Amino acid sequence: RRFSGGFSLTTSFTYSKAMGMQSEDSGLDTYINARRNWRRLNFDRTTYFVQSYLYELPFGKGKKYLTSGPAGLILGGWQINGILSIASGTPMTFGGNAGILNAPGNNNTLNWFGPGPIPVTKGNGRSATWFTPTICNFANNGKPIVATQCFAQPGAENGGQPEFGNLGWNVLRGPGFWNLDASVFRTFQVRERFKLQLRAEGFSIANTPQWSNPSTDINSANFGLITGAGGARSMQLAAKLTF
Repeated sequence: RRFSGGFSLTTSFTYSKAMGMQSEDSGLDTYINARRNWRRLNFDRTTYFVQSYLYELPFGKGKKYLTSGPAGLILGGWQINGILSIASGTPMTFGGNAGILNAPGNNNTLNWFGPGPIPVTKGNGRSATWFTPTICNFANNGKPIVATQCFAQPGAENGGQPEFGNLGWNVLRGPGFWNLDASVFRTFQVRERFKLQLRAEGFSIANTPQWSNPSTDINSANFGLITGAGGARSMQLAAKLTF
């Protein structure tokens, strides 16, 4: 919506679910059982909120206040802009030992034992896991020794016989994020046909971490941990000549 006094605002909210057999231009993960490929796609985000704003400060020539004089010259022509984005996380897959399938070109997932869904703890640092990364130990009868919920490589409980993992693809969602970009512009009327705009722009000005998905590699020491993040603040200055 465009308001009076040089202020405008746009708002969008998306609620969605992206499903398919493969993400982007990648091939199928499983060719010998094609129905196993149906999943939430890698880029799926359930919710996405975007709020942008633009405000021309009411000072200087042609505005409501300080239309003349030194104060009007200093404060006139400024414009403030920003974009706030808030989104839920993207899905992740627990990859398993594909070699046990004896079917080159096919991927596999992990096995999950225990009642209920995978416990999510939502830790976002190296010392706190995003999910509970308990790994199964098996007795001679192939039953997990650990009574609680646990993960295992496919075939670990049956002597390495070929099997698909019982988990599907993209069964758990990683951390969401929020981000705020902002900028300040000032436009100078150089001549009738020429305008010079000076721009100061800041990206991720709150410097808030945007956490990556945790490691889902059962053989990694970082299984369940988030080891990467983006969202570092950056600034830039620019000049723009329009005619």
